[in-house]
Amino acid sequence: MFGYMDQNKAIQVGFTHQGKYYGIPLWITDSQRPMIVAKWYPMEHIISFLQQSEIFIKTRLFPSRKHLHQLTNVKAIGT
Repeated sequence: MFGYMDQNKAIQVGFTHQGKYYGIPLWITDSQRPMIVAKWYPMEHIISFLQQSEIFIKTRLFPSRKHLHQLTNVKAIGT
């Protein structure tokens, strides 16, 4: 599929984990400040929109809480 990053390419680039962000499949690095990339490139635009919306809503409704993105189903690649 055009714009899709498969598991072999993700490992070559340095991604170590996979997960989901509001149901969108991701590749994730295991570092202090993780980098996330959608497995299918066109979904990057939706991720950007969701991240900005999530930050805006949480800072307005819950200003005293630390912001954490809603990553789910995170597991090492190949498990």
